[in-house]
Amino acid sequence: VEKYGHKFPSNTIEYLLKNTGSIIMQLKNYHNRPRPKEIARNYNIDLEIVDLSSAKTKSYPSGHSAQAELIGLVLSDMYPNLRTKIMKEADNVSLSRNIGRLHYGSDSQNGKHLGQALYKHYKNKENAL
Repeated sequence: VEKYGHKFPSNTIEYLLKNTGSIIMQLKNYHNRPRPKEIARNYNIDLEIVDLSSAKTKSYPSGHSAQAELIGLVLSDMYPNLRTKIMKEADNVSLSRNIGRLHYGSDSQNGKHLGQALYKHYKNKENAL
């Protein structure tokens, strides 16, 4: 956004992250899906992964995919002329979690669906104010 001459809405993004993290964690705890590295370890498979501190929770749904999709949609509303670029970046966030073997494709795909649902909720709430 800043690259294209716009002010980054840090307060809005902080609000979105703060208010979606607990929802994502509840879903992760409910589904309790092991990450690829856990499955590989159980079957003695040598799986090269990117070991990140942000990959210590359960796998499903992908929180990064959910929040990237949500933020992408909100930013696209704010800067419609940048929608294609913004949503490409959201897709890249999601894809990077698969490339790093931190998630299964279904984690990321359903994370995106969750992000879309969170966006609809955010828009409904915003319109109700």
